Amino acid sequence: PSTELILDIGDGEWDLYGETDGGPRVEIDYDAEYAVEGDQVVFTHSDGANTYRWSLDGDTLTLEFVNSTLPPFEGIPEEVFQSALYETRTFTRQS
Repeated sequence: PSTELILDIGDGEWDLYGETDGGPRVEIDYDAEYAVEGDQVVFTHSDGANTYRWSLDGDTLTLEFVNSTLPPFEGIPEEVFQSALYETRTFTRQS
């Protein structure tokens, strides 16, 4: 099965969903607030924040990991999760 990643940003909220083969959306990285500072975006959860450098090419958003203040999860650095979620895909504006 293939999973489409859907990044829903707006109204100050940052939510990433996964949708497998047309199934229902499943929350992956959600309930974060975000702020854009120049060419970087910082999205903040209750226990820390992730920072990315962003770029637009037409309607396509690309994110490059900069740093994280979130602690490792079960010994795995946050950068590993963030890179897998946000750097393996580009995101295209849908509306």
